[in-house]
Parts: sequence; C-alpha cells; structure tokens
Amino acid sequence: ASLSITFRTQRSDTGYTMETKPVRTYRILCILILISITMFLVISMILIKPVRIVSSSMTPALMDGDMALALRSFRLKPGYIYGYSFQDMILVKRLIGMPGSIIECRNGTLYIDFEQYQPDHDYQKQHESWLPLLCPDDELFMIGDNRPASTDSRQHGTVKINHIQYRVFMVLFPLNRSGLVR
Repeated sequence: ASLSITFRTQRSDTGYTMETKPVRTYRILCILILISITMFLVISMILIKPVRIVSSSMTPALMDGDMALALRSFRLKPGYIYGYSFQDMILVKRLIGMPGSIIECRNGTLYIDFEQYQPDHDYQKQHESWLPLLCPDDELFMIGDNRPASTDSRQHGTVKINHIQYRVFMVLFPLNRSGLVR
C-alpha cells in the first residue's frame, strides 16, 4: 500500500510528456478530510449552540437580531453572559452574583458584597435603588446590560444554577459586529 504518486510518460508528436496519476494519496486525503469535517460537526453540535438574540436587554454587548454562538459546557464566572431557562423561555443575561453574594443597588450603582461593581463592559445605567439581596446557595443573580429594557433577577429573583443552559461567547452575524463577547 503505497502513498506515493506514480508518474507515467507518454510519447506524443512533440516529445515526451509527464502525466501525474495519484494512486492512493488522493483517496486517503479525501477520506481524512471527510472524517475531520464529520468529527468537527459532531463535536460542534455537542459543545456549541447557535443562538438568536431576540431582545435589546443586553445592548450594547448583544443586539436584537444578532446571531451568536454559545458553549454548552462551561464554568460559571461573574461577568460572562449566560442563557438560562425561565418559565417557557431562555433569557440571556450577565452573571453578576454567585451563591452567597450580597447584591445591592444605590442610586443606579451596583454593589456586590458591599463593593462597587466595576464592570469591564458597557451598560446602560438605571437610576434605581433596592435593598441588599443575599444570593441563596445554588442560585445566581443575573442582570441585563440595558437595565431599563431588561427583565432579569431584579424582577423574577435569583436563578437556580441548574437552569443555566449555555454561555454566549461570540457574535457571528451581522459581520460588522462579529467577534468575541465581552
């Protein structure tokens, strides 16, 4: 079983010509490419999920109509954007409070464990105040970046960890907004 390319010479009116004829290399290469593509698609279907954003609650990070990619396997970390089940919907919000965290808002400024929340992303501030809330064990506090247009843990309470479905990590479309999500 040779993986080399064989050559055959033929005599023509103008002299000798070389004709290449791949024996097994071409066939093996095609099989390897097909196996690679199949493995990539299977792994992608298991680990990565396409997500259509259908609200403006995460503007400017995610806009209404964006097509994004999400990881089905992830580690929970404050500051990342996650999709979670709420009633019969999937809501996409930013995780800011882990179990045991104390979340408070004074004059539109968020405090986590009594320290001012310093996000590394843009968000729309809403001038509101609410009493400190302790995140129970196995529950998270989720909030939208576009606070005035977001329904999140401020309205429906904390989210059970087992309701988290995926972590949004990249915008695919539109192309002018494509890239990793902050």
